[in-house]
Amino acid sequence: MKKLGLLLSVVAAVGLISWLVYRYNHTTSERGGRDTDGSARSLRVINETVVYCDAQGQHSFDTIKLKDSVIQSSCSQPNADMPRCSGEKLGLQVRSSPTEPDDVVDLPVKLVTLDGRARGCAVADQTVAVITGSELVLIDATTGAKREIEGARGDEVALSDRLVAWSTGQQINFARRHDKQ
Repeated sequence: MKKLGLLLSVVAAVGLISWLVYRYNHTTSERGGRDTDGSARSLRVINETVVYCDAQGQHSFDTIKLKDSVIQSSCSQPNADMPRCSGEKLGLQVRSSPTEPDDVVDLPVKLVTLDGRARGCAVADQTVAVITGSELVLIDATTGAKREIEGARGDEVALSDRLVAWSTGQQINFARRHDKQ
C-alpha cells in the first residue's frame, strides 16, 4: 500500500513538472499573434507589450502571458498618409521612384533595396524596421545589414529593443529580437 502511495506521488510530481514545462514554453513564445476586431492600427511596442487599436478600441497585448486587455483610452485616427521613416539622428530616408517597383532605404553607409513599397517604418536605437506587402526587414543603420523576418509582411510595424510587432489586416503579430542579445 505504501508503494502504491509513493508511485502515485511520483506520477503526480511528474505531471506537475510536465505542466510547468508546457506552461513555460507556451508563455515565452519567440513569435506569435492574435486576431483583432477589424483592422489593427496605431501599433506601439512597450517592453514586452504590443499596444494597438481595432474596432473595439485600444488594446494591450502581453507577449509573455499571451493575454489581451482593453485599455480605457481613445485611439488616434489612422494616418491617411503612408508612414515614412525619417530617422534624423540616423540620417536615413525611405525613397520611392515612380519608375521602380521597390522602395529604397537610404542610409549614410548604404542603400538598401526593399521588396515592394514601404507601408510602415519604425526606428529603435540603431535598428530600422520596414514593412512592405512582401516582407518585413530589420536593418542595422550602422552597417546596412538587412535581416528578413521570415514570412512577415503587412501594413504597420512597431519596434523596441526586445520586440518587433506588425499588423496584417485583422491580425497583430510579434517576434522577439535576437539581434539585440
